[in-house]
Amino acid sequence: MKKLITSWLVIFSAILFSFSAIAIAGETSEENASAIILKGANCLDSEANWTDKTGGREAYNALQNMPSQTVVNALAKAVIKGKDRLRILFLAVKLGIKGTEERLSDILAKHGNKSMAEDFLNSGSSELFEGGKRWANANGYSINTGMGSHRVRWGSF
Repeated sequence: MKKLITSWLVIFSAILFSFSAIAIAGETSEENASAIILKGANCLDSEANWTDKTGGREAYNALQNMPSQTVVNALAKAVIKGKDRLRILFLAVKLGIKGTEERLSDILAKHGNKSMAEDFLNSGSSELFEGGKRWANANGYSINTGMGSHRVRWGSF
């Protein structure tokens, strides 16, 4: 009888833990996305190269499988905080989540610099190109054809 009660307690505890985890995940999906974004950004160097491809792939895949609005909101908050801004934007471009380009261009307009604008111009996304062009025009830069930055490609791990 004691063994049966112990077994039921173990099963009940596991079920309760599962429901708690589901509830927490639902309530904190943006916080989860933020943590994964930081993990992914920490797997990139200042030239958008993966320093930890395994960890980077895990973060990349996890973010790809989340609702895009959740990811873009978490990306925007992370960029605004300013810590690892460049690597976070690299990750955002690498993710290439359709529908995020306008928000990323807004982030560039408010928090960007010449290097980020050049990355947007050469990312392969026509919408990010336009955002980079707007940033360049607003900040007194002209756009010339040449080698440019090819550190990061839209939607490419």
